[in-house]
This record gives sequence, structure tokens and C-alpha cells, in this order.
Amino acid sequence: MGVDAHLGALVVAGGGAYAAHGIADDMLSTTVLATKAPVLVAPAMNTGMWTAEITQENCVALRKRGVHFVGPDAGFLACGDTGSGRMSEPSAIAEAIAELLCPVQ
Repeated sequence: MGVDAHLGALVVAGGGAYAAHGIADDMLSTTVLATKAPVLVAPAMNTGMWTAEITQENCVALRKRGVHFVGPDAGFLACGDTGSGRMSEPSAIAEAIAELLCPVQ
């Protein structure tokens, strides 16, 4: 039995950078690097990390490789700040997975 899709939720700047540059040093990153299934990323990080130029460049690289994104949203963050970088709501992530697996024509 194969995998229909891979979801990376709560992806922080470091995880996105590793994926963008093909660094695979744990079970999750090696699985994502080797998969032929669609990959959906739901970023979650501090606004400063999310808006950093290198993070945005890594997102561009991942999108060029066919990685799909949902979010991040804006709102109250785990660090106590308010801004962009909040993980999308689970319902939005579920909708993105459904769209990825069964695109509406």
C-alpha cells in the first residue's frame, strides 16, 4: 500500500530549509525526500522567521519542486506575538489535503 500524501504540519524555518536543500537526516525528512506522493506543508513560526528573506526563498524553492502550502495565517502566536506565521486551522489543512487528493475540476 502506498502513501496518498505527506503532510508536514507545524513546519518551522529549519525544517523548511532542510527540505528546500534536500537535507534528510531523520525519518520524516528522508520519507519526504523520497516520496512520489504530493507534499503539503502547513508552516508555523514566529513572524520574524516567516518573513525572513531566506525563509521566503526556501518556500519558493519548495514550490518549484511541487510542494504545496496551506497558510500560514495571521493571529496570536505561541511566542506571545501577534502576526503572520500562525499555523492554519485544522479544518483549513483538511480542506487543502482534500483538494490536493481530489482536485475540483
